[in-house]
Amino acid sequence: MATELPAALNSFLIEDGSRKILIDTGAGKTFAETLGELPQTLNAAGTKEDEITDIFLTHAHLDHVGGMVNKGGEINFKNAQVHIHHRELQFWFNDEIYNSVDDDTKFYFDIARTSLTPYKQAGMIKTFDDNADMGGGIFAVDLKGHTAGHTGFRITSGTDQLLIWGDIMHIPSLQLQHPEWHINFDSDMEQGIKTRINILNEIANDQIKITGMHLPSPQFCQIEKTNTGFRFKD
Repeated sequence: MATELPAALNSFLIEDGSRKILIDTGAGKTFAETLGELPQTLNAAGTKEDEITDIFLTHAHLDHVGGMVNKGGEINFKNAQVHIHHRELQFWFNDEIYNSVDDDTKFYFDIARTSLTPYKQAGMIKTFDDNADMGGGIFAVDLKGHTAGHTGFRITSGTDQLLIWGDIMHIPSLQLQHPEWHINFDSDMEQGIKTRINILNEIANDQIKITGMHLPSPQFCQIEKTNTGFRFKD
């Protein structure tokens, strides 16, 4: 018997001096009618799409890049430099891989290409490497496994840290206790499990505050170890 579980989808706005940085752009209206509210949410926060200077992408799944273009495939963020890991960009534009997968999987490639191609053609995409310094105390964190170039972003200020961990997990009510459980969207299941367990251990040991794209609310919290796995810290 199938069980439906609620799932959240978040993007994050960082204001850093003259920069307005958007981490991921959500799904637009490509995934579900309950999504695609980013323009209204930005407006409520006093920011317009044209004021976004940088977009940091955790990865190029449709629920993270779908908001980059409108229904006509035109650029939504006309003044933004798009930053994406070089492995991630190479993967989604690799014709050899594209031609080797089934039609259902091609759909995800098509969305990634539709969302990124206008920016690519306009010279608005810049790639980065593992653990790159993104400026302003923000650092990329290599979290490969979910996708080839899946990336988190560590925001630092003095001794304070916040890790935006992207899609390290999708259903925390299950995966905190069972980090070895994975979602079928993981491109490399074994690497994804290894990455998830490693980063959970680091977060718990160093008491790093975290948030992510599929945490409810969104949630800003810490994690601690239990006898069998992990849990949100009270």
